[in-house]
Amino acid sequence: FGAVEELYERLDRGVALDLLARLARDGRAAGLHLALSAARPGEVPVGIAGCLGARLQLRCTTPDDALMAGLGVGAADAELPAGRCWVDGRTAQVADVRSAPAAPSRPAVPGVARLPASVRLSELVSHPTTTSAGGAAQSVAIALDADLLEPAALDLARHVVVAGPPRSGRSTALRTIAAAHDATRPRGRSVLVARDGLATLADTVDEVMGSSSSDRPTLVALDDVDEALEGRHGDEVELQLARLLDAAHDAPIRLAIAGDADGLLRCYRDVVTRLRAGRCGVLLGADPDTHAALLHTAMGSRSDLPLVPGRGWLVTHGHARAGQVALTD
Repeated sequence: FGAVEELYERLDRGVALDLLARLARDGRAAGLHLALSAARPGEVPVGIAGCLGARLQLRCTTPDDALMAGLGVGAADAELPAGRCWVDGRTAQVADVRSAPAAPSRPAVPGVARLPASVRLSELVSHPTTTSAGGAAQSVAIALDADLLEPAALDLARHVVVAGPPRSGRSTALRTIAAAHDATRPRGRSVLVARDGLATLADTVDEVMGSSSSDRPTLVALDDVDEALEGRHGDEVELQLARLLDAAHDAPIRLAIAGDADGLLRCYRDVVTRLRAGRCGVLLGADPDTHAALLHTAMGSRSDLPLVPGRGWLVTHGHARAGQVALTD
């Protein structure tokens, strides 16, 4: 238990230890039982130790430990065989299960499912979407939630920011958002603009603004925006993005931009500030202490989620959910 406490007390404000204490306190009523080991009795917090119904004391390290445990100094004898213990004041020997007779068959205990490293967009089915007054879906599933293992949705009623370091999967996430947008919107369409397409961004914006109508929602997805805004054509790129943002007040146009998390944090262009204000997007491979400010949210450290491409936090209205962004089919 000491090693568990040392690891998890620093993660997500110690929420795992709070859950463990709740299991010790309320678990038996639900048929759940807790068994833990510790190097010394003092390692177990009082709130948990008080809920334990039995204690098995193995050989102590020092005579002082033996006396503190209510045993004689003989309980610290280094010559005691492994498994020698004391239970309710009686000396006993722990059995070796390897020599025990085969136990009667029992129903297999279901395992705890883990978040997969790869999810397909087609697997995120039967997810309820919210709709606007015009009947177009606003909330679309693009990821698998890390805790509930159910589809996690992004609110496309707002503009979207996708941020992460190189090879975190941000370009793939941008394509997934575009595909989910088109799949859930009647007559909807997405326009993907890569870095090499920013030179003709003005023509793209003219076409989008000229063809957008109340029954044809359009998503304009732009990659590597932070680099484009810092490049020699940065002023022109900002002008075109501002045109789209202004047009979005009256037309069903939404922007989804992707870029390096640190680059977007350092970017003080007005359009980036306006996009970040929506507090909606995807933070991939992000540092909770640094990058959470990008979308004005809070993220906890997760030791149970090793970093792979597409893994990160889905942020909607400032609320962050850990998950795995799906791949398009």
